[in-house]
Amino acid sequence: MSPDLHECVRTLVQAIFRLAFCDYIGIAYGHDEPGPDKWIKLKPELQADAATFLTSQWGAHLGDLTGLTATTVLKHAQRNLAQRPTMLPKPDRASAPLHLIAKSEELGNRLQEDGAVAA
Repeated sequence: MSPDLHECVRTLVQAIFRLAFCDYIGIAYGHDEPGPDKWIKLKPELQADAATFLTSQWGAHLGDLTGLTATTVLKHAQRNLAQRPTMLPKPDRASAPLHLIAKSEELGNRLQEDGAVAA
């Protein structure tokens, strides 16, 4: 196997473990960029699925392939869950998407009813 393929497999398995970790503690998972934690409502079914995966033979096998230990990931998740804020922050209204449709007075040149262009 080429070294690039090994790196791809390792990155994929790490993403699976990150997803299980985030499901367990209630953080929105994203891999695009580092940023502040986005706490979400805990979902018991996701927590149970994550714990089942991290304690399963598949979790142990995938961890062995990438140098991770699934039980260590679960212990870190349990520790982080204990530090989870009791009250989730409310979304900031200022960061809501802007209204992107221009009003007629904001448009520069536009067609009139008779087909002429308004200046």
